[in-house]
Amino acid sequence: VSVFLFGAAYTKFCRSCQAGQVVAISNPKLLPARDEDSGRSDTSISLSVHDPSQVVHVAKARDYGICKASVRGKQPDGTWKSNGATCKKYVDTRVSEYCEVHRKQGKNSSHLSNCSQMRGVGEVRGN
Repeated sequence: VSVFLFGAAYTKFCRSCQAGQVVAISNPKLLPARDEDSGRSDTSISLSVHDPSQVVHVAKARDYGICKASVRGKQPDGTWKSNGATCKKYVDTRVSEYCEVHRKQGKNSSHLSNCSQMRGVGEVRGN
């Protein structure tokens, strides 16, 4: 669901509404669906709000978090090295502290290190 703020609602909430907040929206207007001729099958719902009284801050989401993985960049010599930044993807902390991409990378890297230890060599060689 996408919520678009206009007019006084935008002015009041554009800086105070942040990711991870739970809000209640009363009597929003349903925005028309995207043009089907564009070739996209978009099934999302979009709402518009113009009056600040239509938005009420309820709470902060308990299970909202941001991925704790560090981001790596490819170096000129072809190696990968952490650049000090962290991933910015949202996560459901009930599932994991890491996003799906980094969970998969963790499984793959642990699998590769296990394979190299089993073979007794420093690197995994493909066929």
